[in-house]
Amino acid sequence: MPPIVERLRGHMQRVRAYDSEAMKAHALQPMSVAQLSERARPLLDGATEGGGGAVPHGVVRDCELKALLKWFKDEFFTWVDTLPCERCGAKTTHGGSAEPSAQDLHSDAARVELHRCTASGCGHATRFPRYNDPIKLLETKRGRWANNNAGWVRIALHALLMSVSHIQFRIFSHL
Repeated sequence: MPPIVERLRGHMQRVRAYDSEAMKAHALQPMSVAQLSERARPLLDGATEGGGGAVPHGVVRDCELKALLKWFKDEFFTWVDTLPCERCGAKTTHGGSAEPSAQDLHSDAARVELHRCTASGCGHATRFPRYNDPIKLLETKRGRWANNNAGWVRIALHALLMSVSHIQFRIFSHL
């Protein structure tokens, strides 16, 4: 089978993971739809200023989506490029990779990074599995957020997922 077909199958399987009942239950725990609507209200007021009348459903959804993305990126999830040393708290630099453990593989982390401490006398290597399991990402609240954020949008807003990659996803917006 051509490599592109295998990649597409892998992406399709990952997207299907967002539809599981377990994922839906995990995704809706940190923020309710009511809280999301409340956070979207200022954006909605700004988008409809002077317009009067009914607000199109697409505009409401777009404002909720913007509020969700802001909350997710600024408050809930932590982007990880390098980690602080787990032993002394100093800065680290990328220091290669390690074999994933059985537990890492169970949470769909085929890649494990090592982050080496830069403090003199420490040199400790902190392991960082790059999880792709959306439930594990919601539990750890750290990593690279594209997979997890796409799941949030899919579940919380039922947005049309147009494209998913390792660093971005796209949606259609009415604004």
